[in-house]
Amino acid sequence: MNDLTPIDPPGPDADDENDAVERISEYLEAGRVPYDPSIEEDPEARAILRSLIRLGSLSGELIEADAASLPAPDDSWLKGVLGAVTREARSGRDIPFSSTEPGDRFLITEGAVRGLIRDAGDSVEGVLVGRCSIEGDVTDPGAEVTISLTATVLYGISITDSAEHVRAAVHSALLRHTELTVVSIDVEITDVFIARAPKADTEGAPS
Repeated sequence: MNDLTPIDPPGPDADDENDAVERISEYLEAGRVPYDPSIEEDPEARAILRSLIRLGSLSGELIEADAASLPAPDDSWLKGVLGAVTREARSGRDIPFSSTEPGDRFLITEGAVRGLIRDAGDSVEGVLVGRCSIEGDVTDPGAEVTISLTATVLYGISITDSAEHVRAAVHSALLRHTELTVVSIDVEITDVFIARAPKADTEGAPS
C-alpha cells in the first residue's frame, strides 16, 4: 500500500510557535546559510519561511503610518499572520486521490493544500494571505467543499480586483493539484496598508 501521509505530531503551544518563528527568521537573515535541513525539509518550517520572505518583499512597500485609519502593520498583526501559517501548515485531515490500482492509496494532507492556497493567494501583487480554511468533508471524494481566506492588500490597489485575482489564482491551483470539488472560494479583505511614497530626488534641483 502506498501511503504518502506523514504522522501528524502534537501541535506546539504559543511559546513553541514563537521560538520556531524566531529561529526561522534568524536563519533567513543569515541568508539561509549554512543549509538547515530541519527548516528547509520540514513542511511547517518551509511554510513559515515562505511567509517571512513574502513579508520581507512587502515590507519595503509599507510605511510607518501617519494616519490612524490606515496603520502600518504592527507586531501583533505579524504574529497573527505567522501564527496562522504555523497552525495551518500542520497535516490535518487526509485528502485522498483517486486510483485505478486496487490497494493503492494516495493522499495529500490538508496542511499541504492550505499551503497551496496560501502560496496562490500570495502570488497576487500587493496581497498577503492571513488565514485560510477548507470547510467540508475533504476525506470523502467528491464531497463539496468551500475555501475561505482573509487577506491584506496595499493601499491604492483595487480591493475588488485583488479579491477576484486571489479567487482565480486559488481556483487554478486547486484544479491543477487536487481533486477537490470546490463550490465556492470566499475571499475577505481584512486590512489595507499604505504603500511607501517614493522619495523626491532633490540633488541638482533648482533653488
